[in-house]
Amino acid sequence: MLLPEDFIFVTVKRFLICRGWQILGGEPPNGTSDDIIRIVIRPKSMKGRFHSLGALKVDLISKRGNTLLLTEVKSDYSGYDKRKLDRITTTRLIDLKNALWERCKIREDDIGRIVKSLAFSYGKEYPVDEQYIHFRVRGDGTVLIIKGRQISAIEV
Repeated sequence: MLLPEDFIFVTVKRFLICRGWQILGGEPPNGTSDDIIRIVIRPKSMKGRFHSLGALKVDLISKRGNTLLLTEVKSDYSGYDKRKLDRITTTRLIDLKNALWERCKIREDDIGRIVKSLAFSYGKEYPVDEQYIHFRVRGDGTVLIIKGRQISAIEV
């Protein structure tokens, strides 16, 4: 059964907070959470324009120690969201770092590693990319963590 995005978002957010992650901000689905900073990833030339063409948003951005966690939330697995996170952490990496400085005053040297994750309903099996974490959310609010091989040692 597919769960609503807002339920998955709130569940994963609480889960991360309980595990010591600091929620920096993001773009919650359906206005789920009005207690976090909106972080928009855009080129410096678009500064001040939150809804500009080419702007990217991550549902939930959190940090623990020097690890930055980017989480996209959908009811079901989303290949589109995976490609978006891949783009943000490669060709748009400087824009991500600029957005973190602008909105959260997180310096580039405060980030030692960036981890990408997808959160979606528990159910069908999907292959986990080597550089990803899957948060598989159940209807009772429990979260199953599945880590890719390259990040298996990262404590979530």
